[in-house]
Amino acid sequence: MRSPRPLPRRLALLGATGSIGRQVCDLVERHPDRFTLH
Repeated sequence: MRSPRPLPRRLALLGATGSIGRQVCDLVERHPDRFTLH
């Protein structure tokens, strides 16, 4: 029996307007089942 899928991790992105911010946004877009952005 497989365990239920964990809930998505909630991420808060503060003050990251450069490349790190873009990379986090790209990651969240590619994996909406794993991450949510707040």
